[in-house]
Amino acid sequence: MNLTPEVNFKPQIALAHDRRTDGVTEGVTVDTEGWGGVLFVLGVGDTDGTLSVKLRDSADDSTYADVTGADPMFTALADAVGSQSERYSRVSLQYATAYRRYLRVSGSVGASSTGVDYGVTAIKVLPRDSTLANATFDKKL
Repeated sequence: MNLTPEVNFKPQIALAHDRRTDGVTEGVTVDTEGWGGVLFVLGVGDTDGTLSVKLRDSADDSTYADVTGADPMFTALADAVGSQSERYSRVSLQYATAYRRYLRVSGSVGASSTGVDYGVTAIKVLPRDSTLANATFDKKL
């Protein structure tokens, strides 16, 4: 098996890293056409408030709906992160065949005094024409 980054992985910014205050921010479209899955990486920096991140999908890249039953990272991640020095990241693998073609993340910052510093990177993985697309990988600790 050859897992070279140039062939089997394609990263893109799904939601640019920035400090956001109260409100909802929609990410950009991640087109899953031709890919076996998408690895989403959420990075959170300095915080003062709560953050909720959802996964949304669309058949036409126009009308998006919240995905239900997605990895817990995307089911209203409402962690109270009250310490400004607290930083963390989360990773979630979503299989492209489980959703409609277009994916995007939506972030919502609750009541906060200075906001939440966060962003999401999407890494498309395993092209569908690859012999690896249907492979199963064991996670070893």
